[in-house]
Amino acid sequence: MYNIRRSIICHLACYGKVKNISGLIYVKICGVLKVFWENMIQDVITHPNKHDKQHISHY
Repeated sequence: MYNIRRSIICHLACYGKVKNISGLIYVKICGVLKVFWENMIQDVITHPNKHDKQHISHY
């Protein structure tokens, strides 16, 4: 799940006008993305019905 390919990170970097990424930056980006995904999954599990309570019925 957390195995992010180098080509995906390079594609995102090219979108931001970056031409080359060193190996250390690649490892750091993978670590940051891993923490981001873990936090997002934890929030989804912790608050599954958060948005359902905000909807108002028009009936």
